[in-house]
Amino acid sequence: MDKKILLAGFGRKDITPDKPVHIAGGNWRGRVSEGVLDPLMTTCVALKMGDATYLLYTLDLKVTTKNITNPARAYISRATGVPEENVLLTATHTHSSVATRYTWDGVEEYKDFFYEACAQAAKEALDDLAEAELFVGSTQTDGLTFVRHYRMNDGSVSGSAFGNTSSGYKCHVRPSDGQLQLVKLCRESKKDIVLLSFPCHGTFQGNGKVLSADWVGPARDHIEANSNSLVAIFQGASGDQTPGSRIPGLAFTDYALHGQKLGDYAIAALPGLKKIQATKLEQKRRNIIYPVNKKNMDKLAIAKEVMELVAKHGATSQEVKDKMKGSGLASRYEANWLIVRSKAGDETDIEPCILSLGSMAFVLAPYEMFSEQGKYIKENCPLEQAFIATCFDGSFNYIASKECFDYDCYESQCCYFARGTAEDLADIYVDMMKE
Repeated sequence: MDKKILLAGFGRKDITPDKPVHIAGGNWRGRVSEGVLDPLMTTCVALKMGDATYLLYTLDLKVTTKNITNPARAYISRATGVPEENVLLTATHTHSSVATRYTWDGVEEYKDFFYEACAQAAKEALDDLAEAELFVGSTQTDGLTFVRHYRMNDGSVSGSAFGNTSSGYKCHVRPSDGQLQLVKLCRESKKDIVLLSFPCHGTFQGNGKVLSADWVGPARDHIEANSNSLVAIFQGASGDQTPGSRIPGLAFTDYALHGQKLGDYAIAALPGLKKIQATKLEQKRRNIIYPVNKKNMDKLAIAKEVMELVAKHGATSQEVKDKMKGSGLASRYEANWLIVRSKAGDETDIEPCILSLGSMAFVLAPYEMFSEQGKYIKENCPLEQAFIATCFDGSFNYIASKECFDYDCYESQCCYFARGTAEDLADIYVDMMKE
């Protein structure tokens, strides 16, 4: 086989638990599954060129944390012979999936089933390898996502995880990034493989107690039913972006309708994608040390008192509300993350990664990248395309932009890293692609 020929394969397995489990996202302490709205999937795209083989996963989970990704990579590597460092795991960021980050009832028992399903998806993808031509492109969507930070009537800025506009909403702080990115691996002898990246949280189900891939599931199904394609959907730079269902007056209130609408955009864009040459398949990583966000560390003692009351009485209890008054803390989230960051020391590392095909690259971003940084990377990409996939390789939580720190909202209160990290990381990704 010519070492410059790209081979691509596709595998998918169901990872829906058959017993009740704690659900990640929203009111996660109180959410135990009572049913399944639609199945959760592990999707693996195998890419091979010469001696290099990579397994690129998108998992219907909220996050990929080290407690599950490290053993998953080892398990998949043993089952397939693909080196662990070439097993690349991302999450679709649905907030209605298994809370794999925790050790509550049902989660530990779930993990062995999860690892085996991922290994089987990889084997299926490797068996499915076929010569592929590479096409890339993007299209703009309208009304499907928005930045969840608001300019209020009094000129202040309010940030809300759930798009609450009850306190004097005037306009959004900045336009959203509604770009849908597409990669098509066209295979003459088999179905095409289509990869999508879209920057939108998977939060339609709120605090419901049903398992769901959120809008990703209906989008995937809709495209596959209306094209000769197998579909893998990745989470774009969406740390500050929420589904358009929460924009007052818009109609996309149903997760299935949202997914189908996105699918229509993808189907319409597929014929116009640009063919490019895949020249060399390789991975690049860096290890960068960044300072930890130490803002308000002087309020650590009061933060511990707040979280003790949360554990004892519940997050919405009057006891917690009374303690928060005059505490100087913006939210109980900030209290929780002050405690987390206090145990981290003064600095920690991030490992940015790209998987390059020569003329395009998969930008694999740990944590939740903001749309500002996603747009910056795409606009400054020296290649044909920088395809962004976040929630990568064991990381969770936000890397908030400088602007977000300026107006002190939910994401900056939770952010693990100091102000300026997001912008520096974006520059590093551009620099890695220039190499």
